[in-house]
Amino acid sequence: MKDKQITIAEVAKKAGVSTKTVSRVINNEKGVRENTAKKVKKAIESLEYKPNVFAQSLAGGRTRIIGLIYDNPNPVYISQIMDGVLNYCHKMEYAVIIHPCKFEKRDLATVMQGLIEKTRLKGMILTPPLSDSKELLRMVSKTRMPCTLISPGSDKIRSDSIITNDYESSKEMVAHIISKGHRKIALIKGHPGHKALKRRTQGYLDAMLDAKIKVNNNLIFQGYNSFESGMDCGKEIMKMKSKPSAIFAANDEMASGVMKVIIDSGYEVPKNFSIAGFDDTPVSQMLNPPLSTIRQPLEKMGELAAKKLIAQLEGFDFFENQKPESKLIIRDSISSI
Repeated sequence: MKDKQITIAEVAKKAGVSTKTVSRVINNEKGVRENTAKKVKKAIESLEYKPNVFAQSLAGGRTRIIGLIYDNPNPVYISQIMDGVLNYCHKMEYAVIIHPCKFEKRDLATVMQGLIEKTRLKGMILTPPLSDSKELLRMVSKTRMPCTLISPGSDKIRSDSIITNDYESSKEMVAHIISKGHRKIALIKGHPGHKALKRRTQGYLDAMLDAKIKVNNNLIFQGYNSFESGMDCGKEIMKMKSKPSAIFAANDEMASGVMKVIIDSGYEVPKNFSIAGFDDTPVSQMLNPPLSTIRQPLEKMGELAAKKLIAQLEGFDFFENQKPESKLIIRDSISSI
């Protein structure tokens, strides 16, 4: 059975003071006598009271709440980002409000403005595609709220962003496929609203260019980061008279959808089609055969985003690498032609 949570009222009763006085001591406010502060601290220690960060903020103390804002159809992606953010914030005694919102909503900025006012957020972490929302970024800039962006679409590393080497790792994966003798390589692009995924497309294009292979636009399909969109692209590939021998999908969900269609159509992977994805989600290892993919350091990116934001809030320097590297994970879904 879980121990009962000690309340601020119980601390106040033990110390013989008001709850307001306890709150002032917790928040290091001036105006509390030294002897009174000592009594309160002794009561906190003996009762093993742990202040509630949300309660502190709502009571008017120093706000230690940040928001992790997301809109991503891949639950694995956001859960790994969350792990990194939450672990670091727990160490630094910051609370995190995890808030979903729709990128395409017309009143996105208004909704977020309301969230800031209601929860008294001190800063925000925005994940893609929200990290590319001009409307939202304008609102955040106007309110002067500290903000860290995960994987924004800009090619430049902004001072407020954490990105990974999407372009380089995608190019490396396609080069690996080419090294196995493949020349007809299809691409399933990521959601057009996720600008950072365009770097994966460019990696594909440049790998083909370096190998002096002419890009066939009929082999480039538009996906939407979901399993279903991968299946739709797979069905289009199956209709082709001259089919590709390999497929690179901009994420594992779409790669999984393509693989299902291929197998359901009576073909084998990698005997008839080689396939690679991006993200190294748990499903990539469960497929038969296991999927070759690119492991994105999502938890590390979440941790770095939290570190960078809290460094801003606390006024100390942040010197860590803002571009942790993704790496190739080669499994059994790619074979020589």
